[in-house]
Amino acid sequence: GTVQMRGIRLRAHHLLCCPQFAGNGYDEKFTKNMAEKLELLKSGCPVHITAAPDDLCSACPNLDPSGHCSLDNNSIEALDLHLIEILGLDTAEEYDSPALFRQAGENITEPAFMSVCGSCRWYRKGLCSYSTFRKNCLS
Repeated sequence: GTVQMRGIRLRAHHLLCCPQFAGNGYDEKFTKNMAEKLELLKSGCPVHITAAPDDLCSACPNLDPSGHCSLDNNSIEALDLHLIEILGLDTAEEYDSPALFRQAGENITEPAFMSVCGSCRWYRKGLCSYSTFRKNCLS
C-alpha cells in the first residue's frame, strides 16, 4: 500500500500567501481551513511542495470536483514552477515548515515576488506586500 504523507501539501506560491494571511478568503469554509493549516505550519510540520492544488486549495470554492482549479488556465501552475526553480526546491523532498518559510523570506527578491503576486486579486486589493511577506517569513 502507499504510505500516507504526513504534513501539508503546499503549492509553491502559497509560500508567499501564508505569511500574509489575515483572515480574508473566498468564503468561511476556505478561511477556516486556511487558519487551521497555518496553525500547523507555525507550530512546525513537514511540508511537501507541489505545483498542483494542495491542502489549502482543498476547501476552495474554485476547486472543481475533478480536483482542478477553475481559475487556473495553467497560469498558477506556471507561477508555482517558477518559484520552485527560484528557491531550488524539490517536489519529492519533505521540508520543515519554519525553515522553508525562512528560506523563502531570505531568497525571494522583490522582483520575483512581483512576478508571482503582481497579477493576484488579493495583492491588487492591497492585502499583501513584499515588506509584510519578508517581515513575517523572517520573524
